[in-house]
Amino acid sequence: MAKVVQGNYAFLTANSLRYDVLAADHCDVTKLPDVDIASAFGFYLQKASPYTRLVSEQINKMLDSGLIYHCRREWAPEKAHCDPDDGQGERVIGLGDTQSAFYLATIGLVVAALALGLERIVLMYLSHRTREICQLPWKRQC
Repeated sequence: MAKVVQGNYAFLTANSLRYDVLAADHCDVTKLPDVDIASAFGFYLQKASPYTRLVSEQINKMLDSGLIYHCRREWAPEKAHCDPDDGQGERVIGLGDTQSAFYLATIGLVVAALALGLERIVLMYLSHRTREICQLPWKRQC
């Protein structure tokens, strides 16, 4: 995981290995959509190793009995410590989640209406004042 966090590396794993286990301490790691990988587990042995058949049989027994899945459920964290959600995934936002946006839009509308009203009042006052000044005998050039 250190190379992935430092950059220019990607970590590929089987679908059965939970993302939470790998990224529990790395909040800046992102999980991409699942891609099917042919095998869930892999072990490297020497070519023509006498243990190949034995390891394969034992892994298959553990898979068939559900021991591997049981251990993973028992030892894997429920969610990463930096994951803020409740484990439900994406959720639909409700009115309560957008309430502050409605308040902000309403306040903006009220301020805009007040500014427009004030602008109209100032315009009426200035146009009335200009007419009064232009009617004076020495200000005939208006």
